[in-house]
Order: sequence, then C-alpha cells, then structure tokens
Amino acid sequence: VGVEKVTNHELEHADGRWYAISSNLTRQGGFVITRSDVTERKLMEEAQRQSDAVVRQVLDACPIPIQISTVETAELLYRSPAHYALFGEVEDGRDYYTNPDDRLEYIKLLNTVGVVDDFEVELFNAAKEPVWVSISARLIEFQGETVVVSNSLDLTDRVVAEEETRHAKERLTDAIDSLSEGFALFDNEHKLVMCNERYVEMNPLLRDKIVPGTEYYDLLSTGAKRGQYTDAIGRVEEWLDARKKGSVITERRYDFQTSDGHWYSGARRPTRDGGFVITRIDITERKAMEEAQREADAVVRQLVNACPSALEMRRIDDGEFLFRSPAAVAILGERDVLAATYVSPQDQVELHRDLEASGEVIDRRIQ
Repeated sequence: VGVEKVTNHELEHADGRWYAISSNLTRQGGFVITRSDVTERKLMEEAQRQSDAVVRQVLDACPIPIQISTVETAELLYRSPAHYALFGEVEDGRDYYTNPDDRLEYIKLLNTVGVVDDFEVELFNAAKEPVWVSISARLIEFQGETVVVSNSLDLTDRVVAEEETRHAKERLTDAIDSLSEGFALFDNEHKLVMCNERYVEMNPLLRDKIVPGTEYYDLLSTGAKRGQYTDAIGRVEEWLDARKKGSVITERRYDFQTSDGHWYSGARRPTRDGGFVITRIDITERKAMEEAQREADAVVRQLVNACPSALEMRRIDDGEFLFRSPAAVAILGERDVLAATYVSPQDQVELHRDLEASGEVIDRRIQ
C-alpha cells in the first residue's frame, strides 16, 4: 500500500483527545509519522467559539437597531441586522439624514456632553422614505479613535425589524489546518542523529550547527547566545542553567517564540533506547489569530457594554441569565433569575408561552 504525504491531519481519539498527524516520505522510500496532541488548542478554540457565539447572538438577535461609526467621517464600523433592516444599504452614516444639518447638530451635541438620549430626527429608511426616529448614543474610545455607539427607534410606527437576522458568516476557524512539523531525532547521548529541512528552517540562526553529532545542549546554548530565543535575551546564563537542570529527558510540551517573530509549539518525547524526538509546529498564525480574536471580542463587548439599551440573554426553562448588559443591570438591578424581576409571575408565564409559540415577542408591556 502506498503512503502519501499528509500534513496536519486532525482526528479525535475515543478518549476525547485530539491529535494532529502528519506523514512525510523519506528519500530511501520509507516514511516518518509525527503526531502532536492538540487537545488544549481544540478546547481553547471551542471555548472561544462559544464565547463569541453568545456575544454575537445577543447583538444579532437584538430587535433594536444598533450601529457604531466614526465621529468625523461617519464611517460605519458595525451595523446590527436590525439596523440593516430599518435603514438598508448606505455608503456611510451621513446618507441616512434627510437634512445634513441635523447630523451636524447631533454630532455637536454628542461632542459637547459625550451622551445623547432621544435625539429626534428625520431619516431615510430602507425604502428611502423619510421616517422620524429617536437616536440615543455614547462616545467611546476604540484603537485611538473616538467612535459613536448608537441605537435608533422608529417613532413612526414603533416597528422593529421583522426580517430574519443574518447569522455571522465569518467564524474564527481554520486555526492551524496547513501547518507542517519540524522533526529531529537525538540519540541516548543527546546527539543529533537526523532532522528534516523544516526543523532547520525553524532554527535559522543555528543552520551551521544543525549537523549529525551536535549535542542538544550545544544547540540550545548557541541559539541562546545568538539571540534566537526571545525569552533568553538578557538572561542567557540563567536560561541555560534552567535547561541544564532538565538534562534528564522526559516528555514535555512547550510554546516559545524566536527572534524572527515566529511562535512554535514543541514536543519532546523519549525513545526506547534513551534518546528523544523533538517535533515543532509553527503556531504563528494561531498566536496572531488569538490576538485578533481578543481585539474583536473587546470591540463587540465594548459595543454591548456601551449600548444604552438594556440587553439580556437567558435560559427559557429556568430563567437563569446568561448575559446582561450594564444598562440592564442599571435598570433592573442585580438578579440571578428572570422571575425576580416580575411583579406578577403570571406575566412571565404568558410571555414564555407566546415566545415559544411564535419565536418572538415585540413591544410587550410588562411591569
């Protein structure tokens, strides 16, 4: 049976752990298989997807039109599905206004006090028909720029968008689907026996030292002194002493950064004859993705927290809150479950009944 080159094929074992497996052909006609435990990354990605899904669910399911835009140029940075439904496609935030001077007045007031509540103005809706709306807005700082977070209420007929909300199309997926591994084998004297070219590429400052017979500690020492490992810069001797203490080779996983900006996830596993194998995976893209995700999550959470409308997400069976915006807490106070906010428990029963029957409840007045 022929063996093909396989790179970073991920599979789940019966015990629930995930592994990334690659096979590479050798020049002699054989092949090498590497396997890396990626369970922690899988768990992290799943947790991040769930966190992102909850926050975006709150925004996308909110029936109130929400928008975030720049102050001066009115560039649109975010629009909720309800906002699209009410106002349609526009080039920027100035296109809504039937009278451009109204926006100048609105921005002047916003710049003066940083807060605008119930600013009534005539805007164009999605059908390009003039409608009266009430705008509430807040100024926040994002990436060194002052932006406007606002929500709009249709004063003409108090109709909240009925169009089906669009699910977010972009998911933070494909974490490290196309990464290849570096592979190095050391004997029972900790001397290099062989390695692949990818391992050499991952150690650019050690290329002249990565030859059979070189001791593992010598590679670490040379790399530290040449500035390859960022965590060894300025503390080379201390860094090397810590690795001397770990001269007894045991199984170990670790992440580290090299001076060229790359991040790697390394694994070291003992062999039966007393040697060990090192595999390395380039996780630079994942590190960049994590930072981008943190920034994206911060933007979305900043938007939710700055929104003057009360937003809540809860379980329908027991009323336990999954999410409450600061505005919701300010209006209704601290609560563990929804029932604590109702004057009449029957109102909650009727609301749940209607919500389960039609999937939505709009403009229900409850005490």
